[in-house]
Amino acid sequence: MIRKIFCITSNILILFILITLLNPIVVTKFSKSSINSKTIDSLYKINNINIFYGNKKLFFKHSLYQKSQRYYIPISEFCTKMGAKLIESQEYFKIINKKDSLLISKISNSIKYNNLSKPLRGDILSIGELSYLSISDIEEVFSLITYWDFENSKIIFSPIERVSTSDNKTGENIALIRLEDVVCGEVYLDSTNLYKLKVLGNYMQKSNLKFSVAWIPRYKDPSEDIDNDLLTNINMENSAFINTLDYLIYRDGVIGLHGYTHQHGNERSVTSNELTRDYNTTEEEVTNILKSSIKTANLLNIPYNFFETPHYEATANQQKIIEKYFDYIYEPYVGKWNKTPILSERNHHTFYIPTPLSYIKDYDVAPLIRELNKKNTNILNSFFYHPCKEFDFIDIYSNYQGFILFYYSTKSPLSIISKTLEENNFVTIKITDIK
Repeated sequence: MIRKIFCITSNILILFILITLLNPIVVTKFSKSSINSKTIDSLYKINNINIFYGNKKLFFKHSLYQKSQRYYIPISEFCTKMGAKLIESQEYFKIINKKDSLLISKISNSIKYNNLSKPLRGDILSIGELSYLSISDIEEVFSLITYWDFENSKIIFSPIERVSTSDNKTGENIALIRLEDVVCGEVYLDSTNLYKLKVLGNYMQKSNLKFSVAWIPRYKDPSEDIDNDLLTNINMENSAFINTLDYLIYRDGVIGLHGYTHQHGNERSVTSNELTRDYNTTEEEVTNILKSSIKTANLLNIPYNFFETPHYEATANQQKIIEKYFDYIYEPYVGKWNKTPILSERNHHTFYIPTPLSYIKDYDVAPLIRELNKKNTNILNSFFYHPCKEFDFIDIYSNYQGFILFYYSTKSPLSIISKTLEENNFVTIKITDIK
């Protein structure tokens, strides 16, 4: 990290150094020699992607870049094209547009608006004389949502309403929701489905539904010769997936690691197991899974707050090893099979969070609705849901301006669940709210 120090006198220099050490400017600078080296955390130019605002193609004078599976756009040029005013200082950007104004802090690498402060999903890049923001952060700054058209190598920005939610909602009963088996493979490598997952996240935030996302960091299907390692496969599809995770995080989603590959040997991710009495039983094997998943999250700047073993098949010894790395394990404690949160008896620090209400099988929400209607205070009203099931209830279309819009059916499973939670005076919380 390079810090610009403007020297006027020796006393001012010393003072500035002290201030900078206490408040480091989080701006990553790149020299020309560091560009285009193909590693996940290096910077390189993008030459084959077209950016649109609706049906209007945006032409940029300067190059676009990619770093850590995120695309970057020069913020000054984007502001000009959006009719926004940009004020830049050593410590911040101030962006004033038609709807609102906000600050982007270079010191804390965060966006500040409506009395909220959220960490940026990407870096603030300094390339030459220009500053760049990631598309994920541009979406949040300008109240936009992107559709990634893989077939035509297009990214389409469309306006979307900024949602203001409150963490102060109260209710008689507590519920937890986890979106299960989100992975960069299968249905989540489709342009429309990734957009629908964003729409779902937007619905969750608008409905003040707190949620977690069980993310499988690496998708494998050996029978089809597929191994999608997000740290080595740098492409538009994987960048779109990371952009979608970023969008869910901005919608207050809490990300957790759901195994590493969620499979073993020649079996396929998602349907297979990874940690059982037969698979990966040694401490070295378990640790390798944990460190691999953590490494992927860290290098992609995806904050994680829990671990969940595939199909809850871990042994007590495997859970003991997981406790060394995680404060929350989103499954029952082996041997206790708890239906409320409990602390580990081994380290007295790690919480085990169960899902006593199980999950929605097929599209049948009736069993879950019956359980929620009981308002049982003797268990944690916690369940998980595979978000791809919701996609059948979200229709995507474009208007005459080329903006990508959506219709979300009120008959979707999640809509019905949300209504039931409200009728029974439930308030959803984040897993990290459990202390």
